[in-house]
Amino acid sequence: MVFGPHNGIPDREQRMFARLLQGRKILIPGDGRTLGQVGHVDDQARALRLMMGESVTFGKRYNLTGSQAFTNEGYVDVFAHALGVEADKVFIPPAIMDGMWDGAIDIAAGAMQSRMEIRPSVTGRRGGDNARQKYQLATLVQRLAPHLHRWDRSVVFGIDRLRRDIGWQPEYTFASMVEQTFEWFMREGLDKSLTFDFTAEDQILSMLA
Repeated sequence: MVFGPHNGIPDREQRMFARLLQGRKILIPGDGRTLGQVGHVDDQARALRLMMGESVTFGKRYNLTGSQAFTNEGYVDVFAHALGVEADKVFIPPAIMDGMWDGAIDIAAGAMQSRMEIRPSVTGRRGGDNARQKYQLATLVQRLAPHLHRWDRSVVFGIDRLRRDIGWQPEYTFASMVEQTFEWFMREGLDKSLTFDFTAEDQILSMLA
């Protein structure tokens, strides 16, 4: 999961900046303790450069990400601190998250409702192909590969092999990633020019209320 300025997928860190700047309620899946991890784009680019042509790396697999993991709630707290605001956090009960993740509760149709009929899809998952809805849920707090990892699965990687083989070390902490990316976000005027569709989040908030 690459983090930093010029991210071509604004639904990640840029969406969280917009939520907090607009004073929106911040939806956090479950109890907020699920772990995640991101890496700064500059750190990752530097690692790839250092690997090139180094025979010690030939034929090996490496994890390439940041050196720190964070909880979902911790992610929100670091963002709020960088922006100098207080996050209005709303935790989504695990049973509701399960229902939305599995497709038993529909948010993609434009209204939050329990599906009366659960039809098996060609992949055997109930509720048909739920990929779009899983993507929407994965944008609440930046998550890795929602098609591979369930919403409440902690996903953390060790980077020791890469450190040992090429002498690489991430220069950015998670907090400094957020601060630097937010500075870019404001400098580019994205707080005024970038718009997001918060319909799905509003549907969830309406149901929880």
